[in-house]
Parts: sequence; structure tokens; C-alpha cells
Amino acid sequence: MTLRDLTAAEIERRLSEPPAFGHFADLSRCVVQESIDLSSRDLCGCDFSGTVFEQDVRFDYAVFRGLSWFRGAEFRGAASFQKTCFFNDARFDEARFRRAARFDGADFRGVATFDRCRADAGVVFADVLANGNFSIADATLLPEVSFAGALMMGGFWRKGTGSDRLGGLEDSTIFGRR
Repeated sequence: MTLRDLTAAEIERRLSEPPAFGHFADLSRCVVQESIDLSSRDLCGCDFSGTVFEQDVRFDYAVFRGLSWFRGAEFRGAASFQKTCFFNDARFDEARFRRAARFDGADFRGVATFDRCRADAGVVFADVLANGNFSIADATLLPEVSFAGALMMGGFWRKGTGSDRLGGLEDSTIFGRR
């Protein structure tokens, strides 16, 4: 499958469209060569499934108003979603993080799914708030992941993920399945 090129300016323009029920920016199966910084922005729903991000991406303090799909996306640079608010489901299943991934303080108001994702340089989920279920089933998280101070209201699914790499769970509050 051929991936189409996508610029940071095009991503910013498409994600800045007013949020509308059922509308999302289809940015799937693309290659983004530039770094992206959409920190502190109000963004519409998006589908980045299968997209390759060659450089760093920053969505710190951003608000995603619709579904946020990053299924099978590859992050070759650092990925930062610190204090990002996902108003709806955030799907990172089968995503690949080649450098550090940060979700510190992120607010997941729908389902947060990281099933079968792979992180090669660690992931930080410290102080996240997950109102729906949070799942990392069958994920490969190297060298480790931190959940210190996390609050998960809808349960925590981790079947097939090595619990020896899940740091900070003793400092987390988890309601529902654990």
C-alpha cells in the first residue's frame, strides 16, 4: 500500500475544522516528514490510522473533541500527549512508538485502547484520568511503563502484557477489572 505525503500545515488546517457530530478528519495512511506541534489547540475528531510520523509530535494540553484514532500509526520521533484531553475514544491499538511516549496527566473520557501497541523507549501514563476502560492487552512496552498516580474508573485491561514492566500501579486507583 502506498502512503500519501501530508504536511504539518495540512494537518493543522484539517484538525482546526469546527467539531461536528459524526465528522472527523481522515488523515489515515499518510507519511508526515515534519515535526508537529498542536499543543493547547482545540481539535476535531481524527483518524491517523496507519500514518507514519517521521519526526516528533506534540499534542500537549490539546483537546480532541471527537474520536481520536491512531490505530497502527508509527511514531518514529518522540510522541507527547501530556495533559491532552480526549473527549471520546482514543484508539492507539497496534501503534508503534520508537522513541519516548508521554501521556502524563492525559484525560481519557472515552475508552483508551493501546492493545498490541509497541513502545521501544518507554511510556509514561502517570496521573492519567481514564473515565472509560483503559486497555493495554498484549502490548509490548519496553523498557517499562509508569502508571504512578493514575485513576482508572472503568477498569484496567492488561492480559498478555508483562506486569513486571508496569511501574506505579501500587500508587494508582483502579475501579473495575484489574
